[in-house]
Amino acid sequence: MSKNWLVDAHNVLHTQPALWKKYKHNRKEALESFILLMDSICSRRGKRATLIFDGHHLALSAKSEYCKWRFSGEKTADDVIYALSKSKGAASRWIIVSNDRELKSKVRNLGVTSVSVGSVLSNKKGSKGSSETVLKPDYEPDETEITLMNLALRLKSDE
Repeated sequence: MSKNWLVDAHNVLHTQPALWKKYKHNRKEALESFILLMDSICSRRGKRATLIFDGHHLALSAKSEYCKWRFSGEKTADDVIYALSKSKGAASRWIIVSNDRELKSKVRNLGVTSVSVGSVLSNKKGSKGSSETVLKPDYEPDETEITLMNLALRLKSDE
């Protein structure tokens, strides 16, 4: 069974300047663009992901074949991810995607693999001897791709 990514969504979102800028002005549109971005990455990499967003539920219209998402509610996304990492079979089900050192340390202590955001979104290779699994993506998204995804979202919402 292939492991799925369990993504600290806001942590990843912060690493994408165009999306983070959009988030400050239009949270809903930024989250929908992020879902489409992750869906594209998952599609190309043959992965599935569960995106955990901080905060309360927001109705999103993004459609994704490879990603599911949920909101942490009163808890933090880190708390939700840690709780899921403690569940039976988590080590064979999940790869945690986050740059949060404390969260990554806690889940590794449970035997769950964690990877940095950069290993999912860029072509950087991990250092030798690293306990992280390095995932090499096919591309790094740019402003044009994000703009096209936003346009596609707007067109879908107009239908």
